[in-house]
Amino acid sequence: MDHCQVEYTKYELAKLSFLDCLDYLKLYEKGVDFFTEEPLAFERAMSKAFVITYARPFTNNNSVGGLGVGSISTRWVRTLPPAQRELHEELVSDGRNSLVAHLDIEKLQPMIFLKPGNLNDHIMNWCLYSINSNSIDDLRALATAAHEFCYEQQKRIRPKISESIISHRP
Repeated sequence: MDHCQVEYTKYELAKLSFLDCLDYLKLYEKGVDFFTEEPLAFERAMSKAFVITYARPFTNNNSVGGLGVGSISTRWVRTLPPAQRELHEELVSDGRNSLVAHLDIEKLQPMIFLKPGNLNDHIMNWCLYSINSNSIDDLRALATAAHEFCYEQQKRIRPKISESIISHRP
């Protein structure tokens, strides 16, 4: 696989991640009423899934055929309004890297209250950006912008891909 094919494929996989993010938001909107007994558990689960899926294209990937794949470009983030840029950084840096995929004790800021016996109480400052009625539109706009960027990158790369590898289905 040549470099252009790898790049094109990387952006296709990223687009799928951002479409998954949009699906999580739809599922949240439809499912929140069904989880009235444990609404916070549902919100946390959907938020974690969103964060992991959104941040996935921005993490380095393994090489393919000796070609370094890396993450997708973040140049497009500079074109976003300031609030969306901050949201992107919060989801990728703090959300994925410190709170979801890894547990960064400094970010969690745990306070543990020791009691007699084997059980202890603890409080975590779990500051993960959550899907809720206040955030859903911002998350949708960010995932849509990321998907659009990937689509534009593919349009730029497509002419560089050999016609012999492009499948034309009837």
